[in-house]
Order: sequence, then C-alpha cells, then structure tokens
Amino acid sequence: GTSEFFEKLSDMDSSQATDLIGQFGVGFYSSFLVAERVIVTSKHNDDEQYIWESDSAEFSINKDPRG
Repeated sequence: GTSEFFEKLSDMDSSQATDLIGQFGVGFYSSFLVAERVIVTSKHNDDEQYIWESDSAEFSINKDPRG
C-alpha cells in the first residue's frame, strides 16, 4: 500500500519520481473530463478533516463539519 509506494519513491532518482507523480496528476485532472465537479475529502490523523471542491475554474477548501 502506501508504505510500499513511499519506499519505492525514496529509492528513485528525482526524474523518475517526477514522472511517477506526473502520472497521478494526469489521472486526477482527467476526472474533470467525466464530471462537472470534483470533491475530495482529506484527513490527516493529527489534523481536522477538510473538503476540497472544484469545478475546474474555481476551487474551495473548507473544514468538514462532519469531523
């Protein structure tokens, strides 16, 4: 899972790491091809939960009232 990903990422040189991260970015941005709005809910164990929302022209980041 995630720990394997970070282990592999730390073993790569900077150009390989950039290529890998770029692949994730393309996948994320392609979500706007099939949706009018994208909503991402994110929470770090030591922080509050946030909601990032975008319609590709504008975005907002707000604390999630659910926690």
